[in-house]
Amino acid sequence: MIRVEDLSYNFPDGTRGLKKINLEIERGEFLGIVGRNGSGKSTLVRHLNGLLNPTEGKVYVKGMDTADPSNLLKIRQTVGMVFQNPYTQFVGTTLEEDVAFGPENLALPPEEIRERVDRALEVVGLENYKNHSPKTLSGGQSQCAAIASALAMKSECIVFDEISSMLDSRSREQVREILRKLRGKARTIVYVTHRLEEVLYADRILVMDRGQIVREGNPKTVFKTPELGEFGLELPPIVELLNSLEAGGLALEWARLASIENLAEEIWESRWKI
Repeated sequence: MIRVEDLSYNFPDGTRGLKKINLEIERGEFLGIVGRNGSGKSTLVRHLNGLLNPTEGKVYVKGMDTADPSNLLKIRQTVGMVFQNPYTQFVGTTLEEDVAFGPENLALPPEEIRERVDRALEVVGLENYKNHSPKTLSGGQSQCAAIASALAMKSECIVFDEISSMLDSRSREQVREILRKLRGKARTIVYVTHRLEEVLYADRILVMDRGQIVREGNPKTVFKTPELGEFGLELPPIVELLNSLEAGGLALEWARLASIENLAEEIWESRWKI
C-alpha cells in the first residue's frame, strides 16, 4: 500500500533527519515504529501523506508520488493523521461538527455524512458527547475524538503519531482499546511511540535511531534484541515476564495475547505445562 524508496530528509538548517529509508507497508498491517526522541519517527511518518517532501528518494501511496502536488488530496484522503496534541486538530464548535468537517469537504450526501459521524463516534465511545465542545473533553476523550475524525474520512491507513505521550495511564488504555477494535478490519495502522508496551500486539515493529531503521521484525523478535537499551528503549514488564516464562519452559503465543487479562488467562490455563 505504501512504498518508501531511499528516503532521505534534511531539515531547513541542513541537519540530516532521515538516511536512506526503504520500507513497504502492507494493506491491513499494524506497524509499530519505536525509538527515542529525535530518532526520526515523526519525520518519517510525516512523509507518508505528503506533510513533508523527501530531500532524496520517493514515497508512494497506492502508486501515487507524494511529491506530486496533484496527488496530495487523494493521498491525504487515503492516509489520515492523528497527532500528539489533538486540540490543534479541532475546527468545529461541537464534537459532531468537528467529526463531520472532513466528510463535508468531500461533498458527500448529508445522509452519508450522518452515517459516518454516528458510526465513528460509536466506535470511540463518544456518541453521547456529540453536542459537547471538543475543548471540554478530557485528554483521553480528545484523542478519541481525533481518531473519530480520521475514521469518518474512512481513511484506508491511519497514522498515530505519539498520541499517548500526553495521556495518563487510564486514558492510554482507553486509546489502546480502540486500536484493538480497529485492528484486523482491513485498515492499515501505523503507530509511533517510545513506549514499547503499546506495540506489543503489532504485526511488525521498526526500531529507529539517528534517522535510520536499525531493527525490524515481529514483536517477539524485536523484544529479544539485546541492543534495545543502546537505542534508548526499555523492555516493558510484561515482556520481561514473557521472556522469563519462556526461559522456564512456558512459551506463549504472542499473537493470542490481546490484553493483560488474556495473558493472565493463558498463564492460568497453561499452569500444568510448567
